Amino acid sequence: MVFACVILRSEITDNYGSRIETAQPNVTDNYVITKRIKKFIRKGLRQAHHWAWIANGHFGRIISINTPDKFTAIIPSYNIERVCNITPQVNSILKCDFVEIIIVSNHNPKLILEDWVKFDDEHLKLINQQIHRGCGYGWIVGINTKSEFIVVIDDDLLIVPNQLAFLFMQLIEQREIPHGLIGSYNTKYYLNHGMEVDNLYEIYAVTQTHLKKYLELVQKITARGYASHESIEFWGDDIIISNTGGVTISLSATLGRANHGSTMQVLYSGVQQPLSLE
Repeated sequence: MVFACVILRSEITDNYGSRIETAQPNVTDNYVITKRIKKFIRKGLRQAHHWAWIANGHFGRIISINTPDKFTAIIPSYNIERVCNITPQVNSILKCDFVEIIIVSNHNPKLILEDWVKFDDEHLKLINQQIHRGCGYGWIVGINTKSEFIVVIDDDLLIVPNQLAFLFMQLIEQREIPHGLIGSYNTKYYLNHGMEVDNLYEIYAVTQTHLKKYLELVQKITARGYASHESIEFWGDDIIISNTGGVTISLSATLGRANHGSTMQVLYSGVQQPLSLE
């Protein structure tokens, strides 16, 4: 039996009685058309959400929280296709009056951040690394800041201020564990759960204690030949930082939405098991 996409034909006649063959779309054609329409609508909704996020960074209200503590935000930037996100990301983070400083660390020597980020602010610091670095170098930048609380944000995560406020409060209340928005548990990706996870991705709220533990784990892993410094910096840093917590606590906290590029995501906090290398 042969399966194929076919075109149904019907016969009609013109004014002179000649037969004219016309092609009529079958079910497969209708499915393709419907699929394209849905794709077009989804793309339009993503674009609308993206512009709404940019507008909120310009015109949204300032977010405050009931704490004297402040955090340092670090955005590692290395992808030329994402550098256009930096300015709206910074605008959005600046809506938080509990941010001490925003550091954009450019890990791609082919880019000059000042060509893309065109405004001055006392809370903003731009760093152009002299050699190509992986995203994991952001943890070294964090250690050098000496700030107690650090939030590292991927340059394609379109975060909003109320999410940062909620995430920061979670970190203050439970400082022993890293927190985030996106994570995996038993190889399954979770976006909409307040839960314990194995690994965090794309945004990480941590303390200096976690960063010191990160360096210790990297030293042990490289010393035993499990991985190189380069491979960790470029591909494995999220696994390491996710395993710097000392306890396991199940959280049940959800709030708002984050937009990762074009994917809508629900906020949650994740916690980690420590990585044992004893």
